[in-house]
Amino acid sequence: MKNLIGIQFDSNEICLSQFDGKGLRMYSERMPENLVKNDQIVSQETFSSFLKDIKRRGHFTGRACALVLPLSTAYFRIISMPAMSDQQLRLNLPYEFKDYVGSDSFRYNFDYAVRNIEFDENGDPVTMELMAAAAQKEILDNYAAVLKKSGLKLKEAIPTEMALLNIARRAVKNGAKLDKEECICNIGMNSTILGIIKDGELSAFKVIDIGCEQIDSIIAEIYGIDPFLAASYRASNYENVLDNDRCRSVYGRLGLEITKTINFFRYENPDSELDKLTWTGSSKWIENKIDQSLDYIGFKQRSIEDWMPGKPEDDELAARCVLAIGAVSADE
Repeated sequence: MKNLIGIQFDSNEICLSQFDGKGLRMYSERMPENLVKNDQIVSQETFSSFLKDIKRRGHFTGRACALVLPLSTAYFRIISMPAMSDQQLRLNLPYEFKDYVGSDSFRYNFDYAVRNIEFDENGDPVTMELMAAAAQKEILDNYAAVLKKSGLKLKEAIPTEMALLNIARRAVKNGAKLDKEECICNIGMNSTILGIIKDGELSAFKVIDIGCEQIDSIIAEIYGIDPFLAASYRASNYENVLDNDRCRSVYGRLGLEITKTINFFRYENPDSELDKLTWTGSSKWIENKIDQSLDYIGFKQRSIEDWMPGKPEDDELAARCVLAIGAVSADE
């Protein structure tokens, strides 16, 4: 859908993107204090008014939007199933998420995209590999209601993992000079998601429970301030606070988890030549802080501009808005 507006948000920041016919439009702004907590919107009225102002200040047009679901509000899996019809898949998908939703599957919406189909010698489909997702109906309805109050209409709601995959697919489609294997790491407030892209598809992913909140909590304790103000100290590296040993311990833990995930992928794929990592999200505070970990696994840093033929005007903004861009890249 043309002119679709991509939206991503957390307790720290909101980002919008749109392919408007002239190119890529991006905009981000700090989220007001206590408007979003634990990925939940505290006040629908205040949020909708704020979003309406954001749309105006960013010069976005149209009503249709695609929302990136926060990690805590959606489940995502890559699964293999016997070949079956769409109706049969819709019936069986809840069972694939039973470890997550238990007996409450009736409270969830399930969706899927076919990644690969294997055929037998007669050309008949045998197995299918799917990317499947589940999200609570109540959460989706609440998001749709907030967007409606903002003058927007929710057309698509996609998991974070799919947003990253859409960026990769768009890059391949538009001739970006990427390697056969690429690694993209998006740092959020509550967690970090690491995606390994192979041949333009999501080959592996890992959600790491380390994000900006841990850094903000440390900074808040150091200066005796609240975490909301501490986030601005982090963003500006106030008095080089990011070099504090306690902050460095967070980088070390994140670097270790990234290293473990990549080493496991290399073990599972002995011929892998994966050697580049792209930081996205709220990553300014860490890009140059875990070089030692990257050096240990023989990795180099790649810029997000390499994923976007045409080069975005603001690389740092593109890195922050990457999920919102991914939300609208499938139809661009």
